[in-house]
Parts: sequence; structure tokens; C-alpha cells
Amino acid sequence: MKITVKNQTIETGKLVLIGSGGEADIYRLDPSTALGTSSHALALKIFKDRNHPDYTGNPSTQMGAEFRLKEHQQKLPAFPRNLPANVVTPEALAYDCKGIIRGYLMSLVSSPKTLWSYSQPGAYIRGKDEVKISAVFSEMHKVTEEIHKRQVVIGDFNDLNVLIDGLFKVWFIDADSYQFGKFYSKTFDERFVDPKLCIIATPKTHPDICADGKSHILMAKPYSTLSDWYSFAIHFMQTLLSVGPYGGVYSPQNKKAIVPPQLRPMHRISLFKPEVIYPKKARPLEYLPDDLTQYFYEVFVKDLRGIFPVHLIQNLRFTACSSCGTVHAKAVCPGCQKHSAQPVTAIVHGKLNATRLFKTNGLVVTACFTSGKLYFIYHDGSSYRMEDKREILAAAYDNRHEFKIGDKTLAYKNGSVLTVVRGYGNSKIYPVDDTHQGNTFSLSGEKPVWVSEGSINTEETIVGERIEKKIADVISGNTAIWTGESYGFGRYRAGELMRHFIFSIIILEISGLINHSGSFSPPCSIFLACVPEICSLFS
Repeated sequence: MKITVKNQTIETGKLVLIGSGGEADIYRLDPSTALGTSSHALALKIFKDRNHPDYTGNPSTQMGAEFRLKEHQQKLPAFPRNLPANVVTPEALAYDCKGIIRGYLMSLVSSPKTLWSYSQPGAYIRGKDEVKISAVFSEMHKVTEEIHKRQVVIGDFNDLNVLIDGLFKVWFIDADSYQFGKFYSKTFDERFVDPKLCIIATPKTHPDICADGKSHILMAKPYSTLSDWYSFAIHFMQTLLSVGPYGGVYSPQNKKAIVPPQLRPMHRISLFKPEVIYPKKARPLEYLPDDLTQYFYEVFVKDLRGIFPVHLIQNLRFTACSSCGTVHAKAVCPGCQKHSAQPVTAIVHGKLNATRLFKTNGLVVTACFTSGKLYFIYHDGSSYRMEDKREILAAAYDNRHEFKIGDKTLAYKNGSVLTVVRGYGNSKIYPVDDTHQGNTFSLSGEKPVWVSEGSINTEETIVGERIEKKIADVISGNTAIWTGESYGFGRYRAGELMRHFIFSIIILEISGLINHSGSFSPPCSIFLACVPEICSLFS
């Protein structure tokens, strides 16, 4: 697609796709070549139209895309210009060849992590990063207040629309969905929308919305500043505990009273109900200060609404217990106050006997069972280690670190660097693509396979020397792969074009999956004809 921005024409098919959400694709622009007057990194956000491949076979999303594109013809030119600097706003509008607004130019946040990533178990477990998280939420609080002062409502305030850069500065993105003037925000996330604004849609009352045969939440009232603060409270609770207010498993004694998980907010069935089984990986509620826990109770059980009390953020102080190592925000360690029971190694569940092999206060990152043995990697708070406690990587936990384990091979990716360790001894480093899609490397048995700069590669040992061997050509920066013992499955994307393919890991000398004209060479075309069902799983 040809797009015009600031009188410059750009071909999106030639840009690197760095993100794709439910509404738009995000492309990286080189400021030195695309828009030379810019002093910072830029991105181009292009809204998906009804013909986008992601919407194929889904009439409701196609209609939504058509409505959204039509509304943006008026909404984007009227977008508020006085929002806080932390909000990523349109810098210039992007038009297609017919003069239709298709998206906009915006700043590109450097080395971002979503707020969601900080809510994952083990994201911070030693009392140091909690200090940074408190600073993050203090800044989020300030930005939210500033947005409201401009008569703007965030609306769809979810944890993927808040980014944190390497300096722990907060950035609010997807501002085009904000609510202001006559433009109402209509998108919502069931995890964060205020249930006071919603009704329950059933297959009988709303068959178009409940096509899956299940009941769902449906917004019936517009967003407000109060609903933004409700979402803020969920963000804070979920980030501190690694579980939101409606997490866990609802297991009432009366099985007729069971409520589907997506409807629990409508019935206020929160973690505070004794019938909800608290997740084992989550930080216990009793590790938080009593006044903060009480505030969460008032919001999610008693329907309290209002500006989140900023002192509950600023007064939060986490510490690691010098005795047991538990990280908590209480005056006295809640873990040490409990009666210490004898460790249990054998657990009986009916006729099933389970033996505990390992226990950690950290996080088990990945595991596999091969050749009759269990292998796993865990993070102990300061480094990644194997099951025998051997250190692999001395680094703080980061969910962007990826690991694959084999019987005699370990491979892990840190950014654009792939490290392959044979026999858990000598290591070798290779460059690897680092994209938003992930899945740019794998282990096929004991053979590493990875994507780098437009090719799929593997490692061969020739006369005792490990060398890089190319398997096939692919699209640089936009290819993801999955592998088995002998074959691999992959997909690439160029603009709005998505293709899937199968490649051989054993037969290395093939002509390449994509020829110079951009079409598939015959071997790959034959594979594609055989796997439509597989392709649909990854589209």
C-alpha cells in the first residue's frame, strides 16, 4: 500500500512490521531516510480495513474496521493537541492514493515493555524492582490526571496500551481510541472495563455478539473518568500481585452457582470471596499493606469509585525478609508469622501420587522431558539456572529472554543474540532476528534453527567445527518459525500479505523458499497445498 505522509510517499510493503494489534499494523520508519527532518525514531500506524487478512471470515470485525476507518476521517483531524508528553499522539496524518486517512505518524518508544509484562509471576521478586514499579504508577497517576484535565477519557485502559521504556518512563499508546467531544470510545477489554457500565449479553438476547454460544459482557454506558480510575486500580493490583481482582478459580459448593469466568465481574465474584481459589503463582494479598488491601476490597466488592488515592502508591515500601527472603510490604514478614510446617515431598490426589522434585521462590521459566529425564530452567532472582543449579545467564528476569532445552543442547535468545551451548559446555553465538512476533528460533532435536537477516539457518558440525548453515531464504524481520524433528513450519508477513510454508531441516540444499520475484519456489508451493489446516492455526 502506498501512503503519503508530509508530502512523502511510502510503500508499506517495504517497511519492517514491528507490531500488529486488533485494529492496526505498526511499521518502523528510518527518520534519516523516510522523513529526514525528524529528530527521533518514528513509526507509522496503519488501520486495518475490512479486507485485511486478519479479518477474513469474520463479518463483525470487518464491519468494525469499516466503521472505525470512516470515523477516523473526522476524529483524527480533531484530535486534541495539548495532551501530556507521555501520550503518543499523531504527529502527521497518513493518506492513501484516494486521499483517505489510513493512519498516522507517531513517535517510536525505545526498548518498550508492556505494563502486562510486569504483572507476570516472577517479573520482580527481590524487592528492588518494586521501587521502580511504585515510581511507574506514580507517573501513571499523574498522566491520567493530566489527560482528564484536558476533557479526555482514556476509555479502553488496558495493560497493552501502557508501555515502559528502558529508563522506566511511562508511555500511553493507542491514543486514537481515546474519548473526547462527540467521539465515544467503543472498544473495551473484558478484563478492565467497569462492570457498572455493562450488561450481560446472552445468545438469546444478542445472537450476533454471542455467536460462540456463550454469554459475554457488553458495554451499555459510555466511559468516564471514574471508569478510567477503576481500570487504574486493576492495573496496580495486577502488577503487584500477578493476578487481577477476578483471577483464580471460582469453585462454589453449589455447582449450580458456578459463573463463567468472563461474567464474574458482573457478579462481583472477586478474589475476596472465600469460594475463589487463589493462584499459587500470585503474591498473596496479605503481603500488601492493610490500607491498600482494604481499598481494593472497597472497589471490587463494594463498588467504590473515585480518583485512586495517590498516597497508597507513594507510601508503598517493599522489603525482602532477612530470614526467609519473602518480599512483602508489611511491617512484619507475613511468611514468618505463619506456622512453619514440615516440607511435604509426596502429594496424594485420589489415586494419583505426585512427588515434588523442585521448589523455588523464583520462577520456573521453561521445562521439557526428553530421553527419560526432566530438564528445566528457573530464575532465582538474580540469574537463570538449570535444574542442577548451574548458572546459565546472570541477569534480572526479563520475559523477552527465551530458552529452548534439549537433551544435550541449550539455546537461549537475548535480544538479537542467540547463544547455543552444546553439552552445556562450550557456547557459540549467532545473530538472530528480534521481532514482535517472537518464535525466531527453535530446537529441532539437538539442532538449533533460527531466523536471521532474511534466512533460516541451522548449525552444522564439520571436522569438529560448528558452523552456520543456511536452510532457506525468507522475509527479514517478519518471519516466525516452529520446528519438529525433521521439518519446520513458518510464516512471514509483508504488508497485508501473509504466507505460510514448511521447510526441511534434514535436506539443507534447497533452492530457497522465496525466489527473487517474491513468489514461492516449487518445493514450498507443494508443501503449502498440504497444510491449510495447520496454516489456519497461526493466522
